[in-house]
Amino acid sequence: MGVLEQLSENLPVLTSAIVGFWAFFLSGYLFVLLLLPRVLSEQKTAGGAWAWLMLLFVLPHFGVVTYLLFGGRHLRLIERLYPDLKVPALPAPPLDSTLSAAANNLARHGGAPVLTATRVHMIGDGVEAYEAIMALIDGARERIDVSIFILYQDEVGHEVVRRLTKKAEEGVEVRLMVDAAGMLLGLKRFRDLLSIRSFTRPVREAGGQVATFLPMLPRKRAWSVNLRNHRKMILVDDERAMMGGMNLGAEYMGAAPDAARWQDLITLLEGPVVAAMQTIFEEDWHIATGEHRPPPTYSHAINGVPVQILANGPAFYSDAFSRLTQVALREARQRVAIITPYYVPDQALQAALIAAAHGGVRVDLMIPAVSNHRSADWARRVFVRELIQEGVNVLAYQPGMVHAKCAVIDETLGWISSANLDMRSITLNFEIAAVFYDPDCARELLSYFERLAEDAVTLTSDDLPTSGSRAIGEGLLRLLSPLI
Repeated sequence: MGVLEQLSENLPVLTSAIVGFWAFFLSGYLFVLLLLPRVLSEQKTAGGAWAWLMLLFVLPHFGVVTYLLFGGRHLRLIERLYPDLKVPALPAPPLDSTLSAAANNLARHGGAPVLTATRVHMIGDGVEAYEAIMALIDGARERIDVSIFILYQDEVGHEVVRRLTKKAEEGVEVRLMVDAAGMLLGLKRFRDLLSIRSFTRPVREAGGQVATFLPMLPRKRAWSVNLRNHRKMILVDDERAMMGGMNLGAEYMGAAPDAARWQDLITLLEGPVVAAMQTIFEEDWHIATGEHRPPPTYSHAINGVPVQILANGPAFYSDAFSRLTQVALREARQRVAIITPYYVPDQALQAALIAAAHGGVRVDLMIPAVSNHRSADWARRVFVRELIQEGVNVLAYQPGMVHAKCAVIDETLGWISSANLDMRSITLNFEIAAVFYDPDCARELLSYFERLAEDAVTLTSDDLPTSGSRAIGEGLLRLLSPLI
């Protein structure tokens, strides 16, 4: 049989294959066109929109599936689930005019009013943090509410579960809420996957409640692969609370010192400011369970530390944490000191740091020399190099991982938060920050910064060399930074 005869005989098969290929190829772009309005409406930054558009048009089928799983920020279901809760009306402590203007601005964009903390205790040591958290739980008389990103299945996690179970058995109301992705990250071994529910079962069997925030598989209630609750809060008896950057695990804290433990920071708060944190917890608990209860009544107090609780997340479209950083940098006159484990900023934050340095402000940014996410380390290089070239002091912490998220502005205000300076925390995660309008708190945070700075080196452009292939890789990572 000749070539022409073979071709003629197989022509229907070849034609079908060619038509199928082009149908599949073009269908990808049809899906992209259908998804395009959603991408343009949901992405709040030009960088994020361009990164997703590039992925969608280069790899349409993969890009569409990836966006539907990981790209959507706007969850209409979450918006509908958020109850219309308000922080109870409580007296506001006095602030000077400049700080008052900044606080009012933040209150309009994801922040609670400035309230009083009758006690503020900052903890940057893993042993002290462990002891303080266990004492906080043990001291509960009526209710314990825990919202955590990662509850590790290690000695710390088991001890937390044991103590929560004991309090539930004593008749204390216990509510434990863990992020769905964070619960997976807390596994010590993959085979522990089947024991996730049994890990917290003692709390439920003792009468406590355990909720998963935004399951990663479709359910009747809200779910998401991408949007995560990154907040870390423990609230007790409407009087005392803990928040900050530490998850509940041996990587962060423990009964004995550990040189390999991460450097991190939390704060214990007491007084009316707990009302703002309780409101945030109730909103998140409503998403996770459907239960809706208003915050309780709080006692009034105006003598103490002025603190503003800031909520950030996909249900708030003002990007409150990014706004906090930009407002603070704009008000800085002398010194800015910031610690973050990951630095992959949006354009506004990068520009604000550079503008502060250009204005004669000493700007110090501390990052780990090597973090636990190498992709973030590579993505930050181009941003860090630009900061150094523009006069920002970038310090690399050497002994290990620094996971603290805090800042000090002119020794007049400072904050501790759960949010990193990266696009995920700024635009996707549910986060929380406590802003202290108090010189003593600011100086305490600055002291913590200076203590870590003793084990850090100041980076130069020579420490971040760039060449042909590396420059191309960094350029690509910068384009994709909104997705990292």
